[in-house]
Amino acid sequence: MTVGEPMNSLPVVGFEYRYVVTESGTVISRWRRTSNGAIRHTPIELRPTTHRRTGHRRVVLYSEAGRRCSLYVHVLVAEAWVGPRPDWTELIRHLDGNPANNSAENLTYGTHVENCVDRAHHRRERLFLNEAWWDDLVWRFSVLLAGGVTFAGLDFDVEAEGSHAPQA
Repeated sequence: MTVGEPMNSLPVVGFEYRYVVTESGTVISRWRRTSNGAIRHTPIELRPTTHRRTGHRRVVLYSEAGRRCSLYVHVLVAEAWVGPRPDWTELIRHLDGNPANNSAENLTYGTHVENCVDRAHHRRERLFLNEAWWDDLVWRFSVLLAGGVTFAGLDFDVEAEGSHAPQA
């Protein structure tokens, strides 16, 4: 840790020589090269860009060889603060569903299935489908089915062995 770096920062895995990441998801460059080639040892917070489609934040880091690497901030935070990825099939999940919230407490590793369940749950929350509203919708739909309403040409029989399967 150098002078000026936050106390709660850890080195970025693979870029330990130059970058650190805080628990809140801020990526900091330990030093930078000025336009005349001199090295300035003043820590600078990197400004992430946002991926248009997914909303995830990205930063550009430079390797020791000078290669430009665009990396997701949530990956850097998880590798530094949560720990190494347990398995190559594991994904990094945002517990609150907000891809811009890269704090360590909001990130965890999980399977693709867990991520899909999270996505469905958070999508329902974003659409204001709280539990009471959802229960009411399910109840109204079951009343329609009990009344013999057909959907898309299918006739549902609620009474038949408690099944909601379409009747042929």
